[in-house]
Amino acid sequence: MRMAIVTLIVCILCSACTLIHFENGNTDVILDKKEEALAAVKKNGKWFYIDKKGNAVNELEFNAVSSFSEGLAAVEIGGRWGFIDGECNIVIEPQYDFVQDFEGGVARVELEGKQGYIDRMGNRIIEPRYDYIGYFSDGLATVRIGEAYGYIDKRGEVVIEPRFGYPSVFSEGLAGMNANGKYGYIDKTGSFVIEPRFDGISTFSEGMARVVIGDEWGYIDKEGDVVIEARYEYARDFSEGLAMVYYDGKWGYIDRTGDFVIEPLFEGLSFFHEGLAAAKIDGEWGYIDDEGDFTVEPQFDSLSFIKEGLAAAKIDGKWGYVDSDGDIVIEPQFDDVDLFQEGLAAVKIDDEWGYIDSDGDFVIEPRFEHVVGRFEGQPNEEKNKLQNTTL
Repeated sequence: MRMAIVTLIVCILCSACTLIHFENGNTDVILDKKEEALAAVKKNGKWFYIDKKGNAVNELEFNAVSSFSEGLAAVEIGGRWGFIDGECNIVIEPQYDFVQDFEGGVARVELEGKQGYIDRMGNRIIEPRYDYIGYFSDGLATVRIGEAYGYIDKRGEVVIEPRFGYPSVFSEGLAGMNANGKYGYIDKTGSFVIEPRFDGISTFSEGMARVVIGDEWGYIDKEGDVVIEARYEYARDFSEGLAMVYYDGKWGYIDRTGDFVIEPLFEGLSFFHEGLAAAKIDGEWGYIDDEGDFTVEPQFDSLSFIKEGLAAAKIDGKWGYVDSDGDIVIEPQFDDVDLFQEGLAAVKIDDEWGYIDSDGDFVIEPRFEHVVGRFEGQPNEEKNKLQNTTL
């Protein structure tokens, strides 16, 4: 089972997501966090922004938009992408074929098939000259010229000449690399420090990396030594000393020695959030604590993590909201939902989306045909808002 062909199927508990959405629907909404939160609303093929009362705040209409990131949002006018600020003023003129959100003060852009980076003022700090450029990690970004990959720093200087097949990003000073059909790790000089001998690899996290040997997953340290035997059908990165693994058809958690701290008993399992993880047994979801004991018995068709005191829960085909004890706070009545953020949650009823408060009352009546986001500005680990893990 090569890493390239390992497929992780995630149980998406709700179709609304925080990812940027550029599809051709009739009405979409993306909410954003700023001093006064705005929502990007699509009607009749055009986008504009509204405030939390549903009032339009700009005159310009856009063909497509993204959510705000670091105070700027990408917008498309006449087939070209630029950026607006929180008052909907165009601050970077639409001129690019493709852009991504700002992160760390820079955004990736594409022009005439070449990619580079701009800063928040629109200055091209790395001219669009690469066939591909990745995001920065550990101070370096992957670039491709032709079929060869290398790395540049934030000044655009080439630090590792393009000569490799497709690599991973740098993490904890090392990057995964393929050579002659096997995977190893290079340092920031481009030299192999862990020789290619694995069938699949991941980036390092907390000093350990997942590797595939044959068709099973295990873990190595930065010396390349196997520290947890490859015996799992799938494995996730370590976080706070624990890693989720799939073993003998069930999910559980191991510690850094490879011992199970939560036995593999579950058909589905989420990451821990505020001391709880969603877990699935016999087709139903509940919450477990860090010892694997159920604090909320399995009873839900689907279940998210707790956000602002409430979790999205699905019962008999309808969505509502429960608290950390599993008690219903907002009755299941919705066809689809999102998590609460800044006191609002997007919900769908009778094929239209609106926004409710934590009492379940509508503050923006359902009148939109689709919602693709919520208030932004939360930590990255909350981006995958309604995802649990199953195979």
